[in-house]
Amino acid sequence: PSYSPSFSPSAAPTRAPTAAPSFSPTAAPTKAPSYSPTNAPSYSPSFSPTAAPTFSPSQAPTAAPSYSPTAMPSRMPTKIPTAMPSEIPTTAMPTASPTASPTVSTTASPTTTAPTPEEPETAGVNMTYAWTLPGVWNQDEEQLLSVADPYGTFSTKVRWDVNDADDASTLSTRADCTDCFEWEFVPMNCSTGRIVSGETWQSIADSDWTTEITFGSTMVRSTTDTTQFVLTSSMTFKSVRTRVSKRCLATDFDPSTHIFVEDACYRLRNRVTLTLREPNIDGDTSVSEVTSAPALKTNYLPHGGECFIEPDSNGTLAPLGDYSIWCSGWTGNSDILLYNGAFSSGTLLSQSGPVADASLLRGRAGSKHVQLTVLIQGGGATACVDVVEPVANNTDSDELKTQATALVSTASLGEDQALA
Repeated sequence: PSYSPSFSPSAAPTRAPTAAPSFSPTAAPTKAPSYSPTNAPSYSPSFSPTAAPTFSPSQAPTAAPSYSPTAMPSRMPTKIPTAMPSEIPTTAMPTASPTASPTVSTTASPTTTAPTPEEPETAGVNMTYAWTLPGVWNQDEEQLLSVADPYGTFSTKVRWDVNDADDASTLSTRADCTDCFEWEFVPMNCSTGRIVSGETWQSIADSDWTTEITFGSTMVRSTTDTTQFVLTSSMTFKSVRTRVSKRCLATDFDPSTHIFVEDACYRLRNRVTLTLREPNIDGDTSVSEVTSAPALKTNYLPHGGECFIEPDSNGTLAPLGDYSIWCSGWTGNSDILLYNGAFSSGTLLSQSGPVADASLLRGRAGSKHVQLTVLIQGGGATACVDVVEPVANNTDSDELKTQATALVSTASLGEDQALA
C-alpha cells in the first residue's frame, strides 16, 4: 500500500482478494486512519497486533459501509516484513494440497543425518549353487531326505557358479580356495521342521568326531558370460561299521561320537567365503554365501527282537549236528525284514543271499560250539546279533570220528562245501 491514504475511494469493491497476500505489515502506520471500518472484514483476523494502534478508533461500526475499494491501489510491495507473521491464511477456505496450514519456518537441516546409499552389488562377486545329494531331492521344495543307514557311508556335494567379471576376488588358482568351504549341521525336530531348542549350527570340521570325514574341493575356470569359476565342495562320512566284513558296528561303538544317529533329523548346509582384493563399501575384506539347508532324516536300525539256534533233533546241538536259525520280534523301517548269517565258527549249509524267513538259514555244528552273527536288514539299515550255542560234549572222540567218516563216505566234498 502507499504511504498516504487514498483521497477518493472508488464506488465498487474489488471482486477478489490478491492471489498471494503479503504476510508483512506496512512500513508505517496510517497517518489519518478512517473512522469507519472496512466494508468487508477479513475472514481470518491476524493473531499479531498492528505495528502501532490507531489514534482514534471508532466506537461503533459503520451503518452503511461502502463497497468501493481504493481508487488507486499501490503496486509497490511492502519493504519491511513483520517480526511476527500471521499463522492463519488469508483465504477463507485454504486448499488441502499441499498443506492446509504451512509451517511458518522450515527446518534448517534434513531429518536424516546422512541419506541412505543405494545397495551396491556384493563386491562384484555373485554366486549361485546346486546340491548333489543321495536319493531324489528338489532343493526348491521343503522335504525330508531319507538317509537309509545313519552309520553307513554318506556323501554330498555342492557346486558353486561364481560370477567375478570385475576380478574383485583374489581367487585365481585352486590353491586359493583350499579353505573356502565350511560344512555345518544342526539337529532338527522331525515333526515341526524347526531347529531343536538350544541347538545351534555346528561346524563339522571343527567338531571332535570319531567318524572319519573327508572333504574335497575343485575349481574350474569357465568362459561363459555369467560364470568365471566353477567351485565344487564335497564331503563324505565314512562308514563306522568295522566288523563282520564291515557290515556291523563294533560291540563297543558309542553312537554319541558319530554325527548322525538313528531315527533323527538334521539340516545340512555349505558356506563359501572368497577373499577380496580390496575392501568393499562396508569395509569387508571377504564375501560369503551360504546354501539352503536341506532336511535329512535317518532310519532306525531293526530292534526289539531276538535270534537263536534250533537243533534239528532232540533239542540238543550235537557235534556235526544240523540246525536252523530262528528270529522273532524284530521291527524295522520296512514291513519285510531280511536275514543273513555270518559264521566265525561252524558252517553254513544253505543260503542264497538274504532271506525273508530266518529259518531258511541252516548250518552244521563243529565239535565244540557254534558262533555266528545274524544280520537283520530293514529299510537299508542293518542290525547285528551275535549268537553263541555250545555243542553237547557227551560224544566221545571215537564216536565223533565214526560220524565224520560216515558223512564223508555219503557225500561229495565238491558238492557239500559245508562238509568240506
